[in-house]
Amino acid sequence: MRQGIPASIDPASLIDTLPTLLSIHEGSDHRYIFSNSAYDSVFGSRQPVGSPLCEVWPDLAAQVSDRFDRVLATGVVDTHSGFKVIVTNGNGQQQTRWYRQTLKPWRDGEDRLCGVISCAHEVTAEVEAEQALKNRAVELQFALDAAGGVGTWDWDVVQGRMAVNEQFAALFGQSHDNAEGLPLARFIDAILPEDRERVEAAIARAVEEGGEYRQDYRVRTADGDLRWVLARGRCFQDESGNPTHFPGVVFDTSRQVEERERLEQIDALLKSFLDNSASYVFAKDLDGRYIMANKFYLDAFGETEASLYGRTDRDRFGESESYSLNDRRVAENGAPIEFEEEARKADGEIIHAISVKFPLRDSGGVLFGTGSISTDVTDRKRADAALRKSEARLRGLIEGIPQLVWRATDGGQFTWTSPQWQRITGLSDEHSRDRGWLSAIHPDDRGNVVNAWGNAPSEGLLEVECRVRRAKGEGYRWFQWRAVPVRDQMGEVVEWLGTATDVDDLRRLQERQRVMVAELQHRTRNLLGVVRSISEETVLASQTLEDFRTAFNGRLAALSRVQGLLSRSDDEPITLGALLQTELDALGASGMLQRAKVEGPDVRLRRATVQTFALALHELATNARKHGALSTEHGRLDVSWHEHHGESGRRLHLSWRETGLPLRSGAVSSGGYGRELIERALPYVLEARTSFELGEEELICTIDMPLPPEEEDRTTIE
Repeated sequence: MRQGIPASIDPASLIDTLPTLLSIHEGSDHRYIFSNSAYDSVFGSRQPVGSPLCEVWPDLAAQVSDRFDRVLATGVVDTHSGFKVIVTNGNGQQQTRWYRQTLKPWRDGEDRLCGVISCAHEVTAEVEAEQALKNRAVELQFALDAAGGVGTWDWDVVQGRMAVNEQFAALFGQSHDNAEGLPLARFIDAILPEDRERVEAAIARAVEEGGEYRQDYRVRTADGDLRWVLARGRCFQDESGNPTHFPGVVFDTSRQVEERERLEQIDALLKSFLDNSASYVFAKDLDGRYIMANKFYLDAFGETEASLYGRTDRDRFGESESYSLNDRRVAENGAPIEFEEEARKADGEIIHAISVKFPLRDSGGVLFGTGSISTDVTDRKRADAALRKSEARLRGLIEGIPQLVWRATDGGQFTWTSPQWQRITGLSDEHSRDRGWLSAIHPDDRGNVVNAWGNAPSEGLLEVECRVRRAKGEGYRWFQWRAVPVRDQMGEVVEWLGTATDVDDLRRLQERQRVMVAELQHRTRNLLGVVRSISEETVLASQTLEDFRTAFNGRLAALSRVQGLLSRSDDEPITLGALLQTELDALGASGMLQRAKVEGPDVRLRRATVQTFALALHELATNARKHGALSTEHGRLDVSWHEHHGESGRRLHLSWRETGLPLRSGAVSSGGYGRELIERALPYVLEARTSFELGEEELICTIDMPLPPEEEDRTTIE
């Protein structure tokens, strides 16, 4: 039986304590005539009393006004599951609230319907919880879909029957309609034989111990596909420890396994590359601890993964190490750096390396360490040093040799010239490049040089002689050019290396040699003619063979002495005094100085006149020694000469005077060879004027012949 409200309790106060929004409305516009204090949480100090519904809830009026009208018209209670209200709290922030509303008819004391009572209970927490549950369900479904579907099972261990979902049945090669109630063994048959024994042992252990179960294995589907699965479950037991049921889930992990295997292959491939690399490769975390190093690094520095990983450079090399400085630079700047460094290997060898250090980042771009790749350049540095020494020696050799050295490409396009070239030609290396060097070649020789370059590729050699202009107006000199091709491994010509050798002096010597050979041939012919003439004349003047032999040998000896003087004429100019002294010495007259007087100036003779003139002197001296003044103790020989000027220029006048001749002297008869040589040969060959007078006790011979002009260099008179 309902009891009334005690008189001590104020109903209005009781209503104000309720958290429910309680209000009374009347009229067709459902104007507020009462609202409890709960409305303060929605409207603050602004009270809705006196305002129509559409002004108080402008956003909701269209939704709830029909319900208010229906309750006012029918008197039937109306309940709405929930509606959303945006309110502003005391801090000025907007909040979303959910309310469940009940509308009841309000009657007066005579039971007449005069308004609507509204009770709105806040259900925000319930709505948010329901929404969170829905979101969680969506997320779970998404996770299951992303995993390719999840199979579930519940094994009734007592009955030996399986209850499975569609995904589980499909994975184990069964249709869902036929899979319900099948024994466990039917599903075990779908497991690959290689994995089956292990899985059965794990199930048996979980059943016996009542523990958790987790296994990875392979199954064969109805389509024959091989799938990897991950099964997780738990066997439950009763109070007596007997197994009752064994529920669980199974995930298709084929994609994950394939991805893991792919990553493992990549990891193995990367490790193989790194371990077989000839570079030192390692990585450190941000604290400088080693987290990876390839085999090449470990072997070189006497480390293993166990001894190296987790240690720092300070642990390895002490407080003074400097290797970690570059690691910190990379970590601070987040950018790679390249530098050269030295390190001591386990065997004590100091190596030089070009190192590249770089930041290591995870898939999210977060820096977690530094990596390093170092290439050993010790041998290269040694080779570079040796090459520099070799280049220095080669440069010294090139600059020390007299040849002009150059490099060129096909067609004579110069790419480099030696200092000698630049010094001799006055052309810089820059001006000599390409075909600028041609400006130093004599214009008459350029065509031959260009043709030689055109033929060089087919002949495999460049060889040509040309005249090269010397710097500072020193004229042209002949050079012999020679170049050979430098080829690559394929046999293609890379460039040409060549030299130019100064052969100007050689060419002049060769030209002089040709002249000398021609002169020698000429003189030989002349000499043979002289010998033949001497022999013929001697035969005619000889009474016996002994006379011929003696006279002929003497004349040949005189001719030989003249040839001796001629051979030394380049170093010792032939003078008249030397010619006379040679002849007298040959006859032994050098010991008769008191009876032989020879005097005159130092007069140089033409080489062309010496031979004939010497034969004439030989005849005079021989007759003087054998038949004339030098053949008796009382005879005397006076020879003198001097220069004078005639109508045709300078002339030489020689006087030969013998006194105290023996009676019946055989000296130079009127038909003798000597007198014929003096009176006939000298005028003809030397353009000389001669006289020959022979008396009873005296012989006087004079020879007057032309000399070369004074302006000629007498040391080179020919």
